Amino acid sequence: MNHQQVTGRDGVKIKIITPKAPPRIINRAKRLISKILAKDILRGMRPKVIQRNKKWFSYRVNRKYRLLVLRTRCNTGPYYCLSHTEYEHWVNNH
Repeated sequence: MNHQQVTGRDGVKIKIITPKAPPRIINRAKRLISKILAKDILRGMRPKVIQRNKKWFSYRVNRKYRLLVLRTRCNTGPYYCLSHTEYEHWVNNH
């Protein structure tokens, strides 16, 4: 697992945990997290609530990757950046 940190506008550091992702996906996830922290969520960026475990939000990074976070920890993280196959495996096991 790859652990990275994003610094928000308030100086808060938030973890991003990724199994294996290209740097451009991680950069896009960082931008998405900063928009979530600033509450600058546009219509296409609305989170999807995982139906099996309603404690988690899932944001779409691109066609192949999703960003997961606990509903109660949107401001503090950690965020998980997973590919769709890892996401499906994760949803079925949690």
